[in-house]
Amino acid sequence: MKTGCCMLLCCGLPVTAHAAPASTPIVLSQPNFEAGQNYAAFFKIEHGCEGSPTIGLRVQIPDGVTVLETPQKPGWTLNAERNKDRVIAVTWRGHLDAKAADQFGLFVKLPPNAGTLYFPATQRCEKNEIGWSDIPVAGQAWRDVAHPAPMLQLTAAVTPKSYMAGNIMIEQVWSPATPNGAAPAAAYLTIMN
Repeated sequence: MKTGCCMLLCCGLPVTAHAAPASTPIVLSQPNFEAGQNYAAFFKIEHGCEGSPTIGLRVQIPDGVTVLETPQKPGWTLNAERNKDRVIAVTWRGHLDAKAADQFGLFVKLPPNAGTLYFPATQRCEKNEIGWSDIPVAGQAWRDVAHPAPMLQLTAAVTPKSYMAGNIMIEQVWSPATPNGAAPAAAYLTIMN
């Protein structure tokens, strides 16, 4: 018997609001992670668009990434766009004050090879929108482009694939870092008996 345990306890945690320049990109709260693992992707928005509140966020899912779960975010509606059985983009709609910060979470399975993934995003605000979709070319750094796409650096796999305790096998154990040292945390694993 195989039972999957996936609880996303830290979705929707507020991030401390503070003023930021108009050009602060959308970033992943944990920008480095092990290839081939399950990953809680939290996209952080620091503020609205040039003084305008954020009313939507659309994130494209790169090839090789599988969306496992789309947790609800209080006060926001969520729509998953599909191409056949694969989620290709996720859109949140709601309201976030212009000077407020927040994060939007997904639970995904990462591809098995080390490298760099980009998640092009569109931040929609009441008065305008910003496309965070620029991907650096060879010899260019992520911060060198005008509107960098959220980036995830995949590292080579080092986590043991499974642990045995009698007749019980535990696989894919991991826990992401909590945002800003928050007390609630999440742990993920698969148990097989």
